[in-house]
Amino acid sequence: MDRDMDVSERSTRRRTLDRRAALRLAFGASTASLLAACAPIAPAAPTAQPPAKPAGSTATTTTGASPVSAAPSAPAAAQPRSGGTLRVGIGADLTTLDAHFVGNSWFDTTWQAYDRLVALNNKLQPQPQLAESWEVSPDLKKVTFKLRKGVTFHSGRPFTSDDVKWNILRVRDPKLGVAQLTNMSNWFPSIETPDLSTITLTSEQPRPALFDFFEYLNIADQTVLTTPEEGKVRIAGTGPFVFQEWIPGQEIRFVKNKNYWQSGKPYLDGLTFVPHRDALAMVVQLEGGSIDAADNPPTAEAARLKQGSKFRVVSDPQPGQYFILAAQVTRPPMDNKLVRQALQYGVDRKRFVDTVLGGIGEPGALPWPSFSPAYDAAKNQRYAFDPAKASTLLKQAGADGAEFDITYSAASPDAAGLAQIMQADYTKIGAKTTLRGLEGLAFQNALNNSDYRGFIINLGGYAEIDPSSLFTIGRTWNFSINMAQFKSDQYTQLVTAAGSEPDPTKRKQIFDQLNDLILDEAFVVPVTSAPAKIAARAGVEGITYNQHQGINFSDVWLGA
Repeated sequence: MDRDMDVSERSTRRRTLDRRAALRLAFGASTASLLAACAPIAPAAPTAQPPAKPAGSTATTTTGASPVSAAPSAPAAAQPRSGGTLRVGIGADLTTLDAHFVGNSWFDTTWQAYDRLVALNNKLQPQPQLAESWEVSPDLKKVTFKLRKGVTFHSGRPFTSDDVKWNILRVRDPKLGVAQLTNMSNWFPSIETPDLSTITLTSEQPRPALFDFFEYLNIADQTVLTTPEEGKVRIAGTGPFVFQEWIPGQEIRFVKNKNYWQSGKPYLDGLTFVPHRDALAMVVQLEGGSIDAADNPPTAEAARLKQGSKFRVVSDPQPGQYFILAAQVTRPPMDNKLVRQALQYGVDRKRFVDTVLGGIGEPGALPWPSFSPAYDAAKNQRYAFDPAKASTLLKQAGADGAEFDITYSAASPDAAGLAQIMQADYTKIGAKTTLRGLEGLAFQNALNNSDYRGFIINLGGYAEIDPSSLFTIGRTWNFSINMAQFKSDQYTQLVTAAGSEPDPTKRKQIFDQLNDLILDEAFVVPVTSAPAKIAARAGVEGITYNQHQGINFSDVWLGA
């Protein structure tokens, strides 16, 4: 497994393994073979590849229908049972508990307190949640939702159309720091609430990806979020779990919503999330029985756990998440496009997948999974590993001997492994790099404020839904503000066109142009797919993923 690494990399990997062994001894867990870490993780049961989202359809559904989700991990004959509290380890403490913050770590934690109007299934078809039915105009400019009656917030207050309007408008407020959904919210200058159970939104342009917005818009209790109460965390929705307590650095605790509108759900009495600054220590605690599950553990560790019978590992069967390198394009040397292109050729994606990730991942230069309408197999291989070409381009750019940082989360062994491989390979092409592993809040600040020089390693997402949504949610590719601080009139025009063009053939042409721009500008460098995953003891049943790559904890139950 280590034969392709140089001496310094072997030394680094050996120190990591020694630390992991020491941690296991400390918690009374047994050690395991390194070779087992190279075995692949089996995803959840395969699902049909989703076609492009149908445009302009009218959907009417029955009251009480549950969202369709990925295939369950529990055997078909197993019957869910109620009770128990699930203890879940998470990679780091959260930096905000805002209801409308969109991010991977939040999907599996604070989002358990909320519902959304609809939930996309694995064919990107909207399924009812707080909306029982909806009607979309043929021109894709108007949508009317009929809301579920009898739903109450955790505070006991009835849910109404006014709450939906308030939440849509809230994400436009620049003072709140939750800008991920601002562009989508701004699609709808007209919002009408003719009665308590009806809301109509009207856009000036067709919106073929309108349901993507509602997949990510949590419906929070406006009275709780707007009522000042010093020292109180504001988490309140209509979701399956009710927030109880947050002790920073120690735990975030939820209990069952006994008045949940989905009859019989959730099965668990409670959820407790335990932050870990060290992802390897989190795995050790899982093996030692201190926690029941480890959310997004290091990939090689997940592969190792998969080999035995004591644990199950479930990964998202239709991943839209991937490792990315975001270049800080306002600072040298990344302000030179030719340098960014050169460094693309210097990224050995396959080596990273084969060694650090144990063979899990699909390396490529574009962010799209193969089922996406924007996927292009030939363009995906544009930047195949070619050190000689990388070196030539660096010299051509006048940047031979370029110096820059590689910033990453110190809590992620996967990111650290990628940084070490990059440093070794970039040294061979004449670039000098400094590795910067940052802890929790410092890393989040670097991301949020684009406060880094060179590359920052992170996880990107949103490629599993409509391709246009990749460029409007989050800060990786956002055309208006992104972590690379890249701006381009052409980019803005193409993204805007993709979000308002209803014709699939014309949309495909726009996505082709966006792919060409992504490859040419190289302001964000995709490395490989990175499916969301969770490792849990064998008695944890019913684990499924929804279309925004979060776990449906309302379906989870504790077996024997």
